Amino acid sequence: MKRIIVNSDFVRRDLVAQYPMLRDKIVLIRNIVEPQPFNKIEIPKKLVFGFMGSGWSRKGLKFVLHALALIPNATLFVAGKDSRAYKFKSMAAKLGISHRVHWAGIVSDPYNFYRNISALIHPALYDPAPNAVMECMAVGCPVVVSENTGATDFKDCSGVIVSDISPKVLATHMLVAASITSEEREELVALTCQFDGAYLMNKIVELYESIG
Repeated sequence: MKRIIVNSDFVRRDLVAQYPMLRDKIVLIRNIVEPQPFNKIEIPKKLVFGFMGSGWSRKGLKFVLHALALIPNATLFVAGKDSRAYKFKSMAAKLGISHRVHWAGIVSDPYNFYRNISALIHPALYDPAPNAVMECMAVGCPVVVSENTGATDFKDCSGVIVSDISPKVLATHMLVAASITSEEREELVALTCQFDGAYLMNKIVELYESIG
């Protein structure tokens, strides 16, 4: 084994912590993002949060629902499916927020989904390099993520907010994310647009040259 490819610094750190002898063999190649046509970034007038993906327990939907209960004027759109969806719908009912949670199912155009929300909330228990987060950033939509995701690689960008999963803290960070400026949203686009097909090709060439 000459090289190990990882798709986030988050994963690299975990590997080095467990297997320090592999440090010099690890190569970072990020997941690429599909380039999007330029659109003027508009901030949604209403508080509309989004949650995307399958495996709702691992991706932290429970935490999002509890946080939403603390933001009376906000709604949540849940995209994706889960075999235990009934569990989360029951939870929303018990929290008294069923009328503010919309179950969108599988969406055919995720980028359009991201353009119409105030922020994507992804407080995952573990997610090494969430594609949904990168796709969301590519259209200038802010994200709130947990400390247990590869998205923490971009925590220095104002539109990427790393949050505790406790309802009060998460709710606060959801509101912070929704309030970022158009300029800060454009920074998200600039950050992610560099991870395109050309980036991947260059990284693969570099990898093989380093092995050769």
